[in-house]
Amino acid sequence: MDLTWTKGVLQYLPPEMRLLLSQKCPQLLPIDRSTPLRIHTFHIHPLQLQFNKTTFKLGIIRHFHHATERNLDSEGVQHDVDLFGLEKQSPEFDLTSGEYLIVNVAPKNTEMKSRIDSLNVAQMSKRIREIQGVPGKEAELMELKNKILPFELKEEGEYSLIPYTHYLKLTVTTVTTDGTSSKYTERVDYCRSIQDGMKYLTWKLLEGRGLQVGTLKMHSEGFYRIPETLSIHTNHLDVHLKHTDSLNSIFPLLADSSFPLHSVTVYQEAELHNPIVQSSQMIVVAPRAETLQLDRLNHHRVHIRWRSIQEDKVTRLVKKWVELKKGAGTMYTFVVHDDVDIASVMEEIAAMRGAKTDSGE
Repeated sequence: MDLTWTKGVLQYLPPEMRLLLSQKCPQLLPIDRSTPLRIHTFHIHPLQLQFNKTTFKLGIIRHFHHATERNLDSEGVQHDVDLFGLEKQSPEFDLTSGEYLIVNVAPKNTEMKSRIDSLNVAQMSKRIREIQGVPGKEAELMELKNKILPFELKEEGEYSLIPYTHYLKLTVTTVTTDGTSSKYTERVDYCRSIQDGMKYLTWKLLEGRGLQVGTLKMHSEGFYRIPETLSIHTNHLDVHLKHTDSLNSIFPLLADSSFPLHSVTVYQEAELHNPIVQSSQMIVVAPRAETLQLDRLNHHRVHIRWRSIQEDKVTRLVKKWVELKKGAGTMYTFVVHDDVDIASVMEEIAAMRGAKTDSGE
């Protein structure tokens, strides 16, 4: 098959199809990796990767040896577990050559977690007693019994009584345009940490690739282990990592061709001083950033996604524009969810000294 022809076909295939195809046909992998992967939205999670409407997700599942009716069709939990199936701290791992690590983890309060677990067990026990034998509650009853069983087994301390085995499960879910979804799953023995499993999956899918991404998103808490050979060109950046410096953490992954970015979503005022934000063509103000003062923004194009508009902030903004003699092309757009009295806002602006209004329709 002609190399140029093959590359021409690959670059227009949906990204999820290319990723699966190259895993099934290893001879295509070198050609596939040398052909940029075009993705509208790429959402990176610590334990899953989402390419447009397709998600590759890792989880730990429980498989009962005999009571097969208790084997729920689950994608599993996204944390390491002990033999009983209760959450345990993931083992420490060493940063290896060719690996880029972003740590976005809050300190854990083990005493508080233990208290919460005790309350949850008491609540589940109460609910089981309430619905035991109630018609139509069989599915809920089975789910509650599955959840409470590891706590009961650990309290007894009998490893020989454990009636199930844990597996590492990969679930690939694709949502189509009509809202239906298809799933592909694989499972392997759970003998390494879920972090190691995610590293293996990430390297299989992304090592040595160049991605052309419309919007790059990273929001979740956890460890992000990413191959240094991955290069991402993106137009829009939407990154919010609460426990680290979001923008500077993501910077090494971005190709030089990404800058200046078309837009950056900001979540707090401190981010406005970051060179990545200052050089971007447009700022998107996230719904959580409602304390941000609009009159402190210097960009000509700003898109505000607040739940509601505060009149005083809008009028202060317009006054600031007048003082600074903002040039033509300055545009702030608002997307709000609550009912807003737009007429009242406009009346207050019209009442400003020197304001001119257009009475035409």
